[in-house]
Amino acid sequence: MYIKYVFGEKWPSQSAGISFTTFANYGIAQANPQNDIELIVTGQRQQDEVLNNYFGLKPLNNFNIKYIKDKSILSKTTKFYWNTYNYLKNKAKNKELDVIITRKIGFFPFLLMLKKKYDIKIFYEAHNFYLDLSLKEEKHYKKKLYQKLFLPYFNGIICHHETLKDLYNNYLPNQKYIIARTGIKNIYNYKKTNYNLAYIGALGDRKNLKDMFKALSKIKNQKSKLIIIGGTNKEKIKKCKKIAENYNVEDRIEITGWINRKEIDDVLRNVMIGLVPLEDIFFNRYLTSPMKIFNYFSHGIPVIGTNIPTVKEILNNKYGLLYRPNDYIDLADKIDILMEDNKLYNNISKKIINDYSSMKWKDRGEKILNSIEIIGE
Repeated sequence: MYIKYVFGEKWPSQSAGISFTTFANYGIAQANPQNDIELIVTGQRQQDEVLNNYFGLKPLNNFNIKYIKDKSILSKTTKFYWNTYNYLKNKAKNKELDVIITRKIGFFPFLLMLKKKYDIKIFYEAHNFYLDLSLKEEKHYKKKLYQKLFLPYFNGIICHHETLKDLYNNYLPNQKYIIARTGIKNIYNYKKTNYNLAYIGALGDRKNLKDMFKALSKIKNQKSKLIIIGGTNKEKIKKCKKIAENYNVEDRIEITGWINRKEIDDVLRNVMIGLVPLEDIFFNRYLTSPMKIFNYFSHGIPVIGTNIPTVKEILNNKYGLLYRPNDYIDLADKIDILMEDNKLYNNISKKIINDYSSMKWKDRGEKILNSIEIIGE
């Protein structure tokens, strides 16, 4: 099969979306070398160098990055969509296109044209939701219209957890769904020798960073450090340090700034517990599948996260502990429990390593390929 994934953002970049999409499509390529997988993006970098140095991935013959020009005096996005449409149309004419996957709602009209004219299978990989704007903090009426008009004609919707699938199924009960959980790249199994905490990700409003700093000030082991892997610019890092100062923990935090995926693995070798402090909002409750959790899992690191549906589903009462939203005392208590109960900690760590050894990106890719073939029958 010839599979094209339309992403349309600069590659590489600091966004979690780029990392997810790169690893996901690489996994599809790994799953069956007979298929040809192409990730369509913007930018212009040497593919093999970026794969190796930024993502820590070896080049594959059947996985390629296609750069599409988006320079325009008007809309760069519209320019990208039209150029991508013409590129895919030529591929279809040459019998080099079977499946298109996208997470870009603005590309939906172009997908439907390709489907109708060339009988291409089209799939939406859902990372957001606009069918009912009464549920959301922000309003995007055009995206709501596009999802409502075009999604019923898609061959299927790919969701990264049951919570998201159930949400879509309430509005599109006749649609076909593929549940494909976020994968991991590798499993690293080694003995933990310190009591450091870690947080990976953005320093924005969807995250409850204050809870982390408050909890750090309350936990029993006052020698524990919090390593923050993230911070896209100096201003955000400065703001984060200021918050830490307010709770007198500035000497116990380390902020790496944004680092590449290979460097993240090096940092996590010095971490005991991974934190996922999320605000209790619609996006976090129903849409997110935090890659930070799976970064922790790849090192067998137990997770403590906010008790909201998405995090609860991923941890599944097996891979970590939950704390009440906006309750830093409960978060501190959960940290103390994992630090003091060696048997509990080791059991969770072993469970992660045993279960996620068969939940790599390649395994996710196999599930998607099998589901596409079944849906297409």
